[in-house]
Amino acid sequence: MAPPLARVAAVLGTLVEGAKVECLGGLWEVEDMVKLQDCRMSNLLMMVGAPKGHWKPLGHPDFLETWDGEVDRFDVAPTPELFWTKYHAERRPFIVKGAVLDSPAINWTDQYIMEHFGDEVAKVEWRNEDRLTDYCGQSIKGKFIHCPKDTIPYVESRTSIRNFIRQSSKDPNWAKYIISQMPDAMGKDWKVPGFFNCGKRFEGDKMRGKPWMTQMYENNFWYLRVPPQKMGTSTIHYDMNHQVMCMFAGKKEWIMWDLRHEASKIPMWNEYFRPNGRPQGSDDSPIDGERVDLKRWPQFAKAHWRNTTIEKGDCLYLPAHLLHYVRSWSDDADDPRIIALMTMFQSEVRYEPSNCIDAPEKVFLSEYDVLWGEFPGSLEVPRCMNHVKPLGRRRAARSEGARFRAMQVPKMSNCGQHCPTGSFGKYTWLL
Repeated sequence: MAPPLARVAAVLGTLVEGAKVECLGGLWEVEDMVKLQDCRMSNLLMMVGAPKGHWKPLGHPDFLETWDGEVDRFDVAPTPELFWTKYHAERRPFIVKGAVLDSPAINWTDQYIMEHFGDEVAKVEWRNEDRLTDYCGQSIKGKFIHCPKDTIPYVESRTSIRNFIRQSSKDPNWAKYIISQMPDAMGKDWKVPGFFNCGKRFEGDKMRGKPWMTQMYENNFWYLRVPPQKMGTSTIHYDMNHQVMCMFAGKKEWIMWDLRHEASKIPMWNEYFRPNGRPQGSDDSPIDGERVDLKRWPQFAKAHWRNTTIEKGDCLYLPAHLLHYVRSWSDDADDPRIIALMTMFQSEVRYEPSNCIDAPEKVFLSEYDVLWGEFPGSLEVPRCMNHVKPLGRRRAARSEGARFRAMQVPKMSNCGQHCPTGSFGKYTWLL
């Protein structure tokens, strides 16, 4: 029988700073009162019967029993053959250290960004993502989703990159960040490692003189500032395309689960994932990555996970459909920014060794043809709508794969009041 709470509190209250304390089966050296308080809470929860790891953040030592280690790390990017035959084939993530230290974007200052891209309009969201309001008032799996009155609604807005940088510089506590399609002009400053080259393309869809060039799907841009001791966070989710993200300021920690093996242990809002075949769509989990509720979802404690952290100059390959959670922060007292660029290619793309003729190790992203064009609200898209680039449209007529991508994957733009005249309400269907 668990001891009375008053007795538990009295015992824990005798701990002193600097003591070695038994915390849920592990011996911690309590160096400061913050750790001491964490230890007290761990012991308190254990004594009253809460599961190990309850209310703890992802990556906490209480979850070490299911940790499968860090993802693979390269100091030099893998060859296309190694990438496609092992990492792509097995849906294994990896990082490449220092992969973009030779890219001009590594030296981006706010002044440079504002001068060259400041007029572009970007999508802005809360720095700490919470998609609960997507489901408020709905009945899912026979249960009504009730949201407290203080639930912060999910909101997308749009502003120019220049205005965002000025506002976030002026007010470090402004809890917003840019998560948007990347202006095409940024591609000339990003030298992308070419391990994903040599993807199969239909004959009429190949780039002249560049048979090795993989068809890219979309490019994204992240920008946020966080005060010391704070961070940006994502939801636990997966995406539908393969991703290559590179860091140009700050750090991002990634925690990942392979749903092919762990799906039965992790609750998802829509349960779109299929272990064999393409999921119906992207999906996210109701679990709070900073306060894991193991009383409500006890099986989650058994889900195996891996992790990695990428910092300025590093790149990450993240396979499509791999569940992940991301924290973003900066340790640099002189630069509180987190800047990342991402390019994506579709899960249907396959390796074609015969295309690997003179494939370069690195290529500026501006050289690639990308199916989806400038982001909604940009200078090139005044109607606030996504679009397939004209070159992509011509090729779509000749390529069954491209036609599938262009016609069967609807995209939405949540412009709200920021949409110029001519858009079609809050949600704009783009095809």
